[in-house]
Amino acid sequence: MINRQQSLQQFVEWWRVYCTGDEKGQAQIFLDRLFQAFGHMGVQEAGGVLEDRVKIKRDERNTTRFADLVLPGRVLIEMKKRGEDLRKHYAQAFDYWLHLVPNRPKYVILCNFDEFWIYELDYQLDDPRDKLRIEDLPNRWGPLAFLQPKPAPPIFQTDLIAVTKEAAYSLSQLFHSLAEGRKLPRETAQRMCWRSCWRSIRRCMRAFRPGRQSQRRVFRLVIQIGQS
Repeated sequence: MINRQQSLQQFVEWWRVYCTGDEKGQAQIFLDRLFQAFGHMGVQEAGGVLEDRVKIKRDERNTTRFADLVLPGRVLIEMKKRGEDLRKHYAQAFDYWLHLVPNRPKYVILCNFDEFWIYELDYQLDDPRDKLRIEDLPNRWGPLAFLQPKPAPPIFQTDLIAVTKEAAYSLSQLFHSLAEGRKLPRETAQRMCWRSCWRSIRRCMRAFRPGRQSQRRVFRLVIQIGQS
């Protein structure tokens, strides 16, 4: 059985070969492949609705719009053609999200076949919580962890930076207590800190693969704070 990273790598390989970025012709195929990569049989089997009707009332007039994909209570996804500036479509996605009641989706995704912009509108408006390029999916799928059959809380880059700073500060405190409090040689204290840090990273990687950049960020922050 292939793991999540492998299935997402297969999705990226399909995307590189076959994806043209045509909104009308490929949006539903793209979304179905994406859901399969996250462990579903497909969009419909996951409970998603393609071209979901959104009832909007303005000035006593009722109109019906069509959202590209709605997974009730979980996510609204709007697809745009390749190369499209996603900032221009935030207002449309927000309007759909606002009117998707009851069971309003927790997350909103704008995608132009090359990049995902992930919003959590109950948390913050206007700005996405994270941006994720499709080629980075296999190593940094945490922002879309809620798409799994058993949804997990997403791990956004902004959260990861805050967590690594906190971890780096704690590790630097450990270093100072070993080197200064216990009077250990600096090199010995440093080795003990690296060992502790690596054990923590390995534990995290069992639940989520943060990628090499995230690991290096921890080490850089530890060095910077430890030298301060």
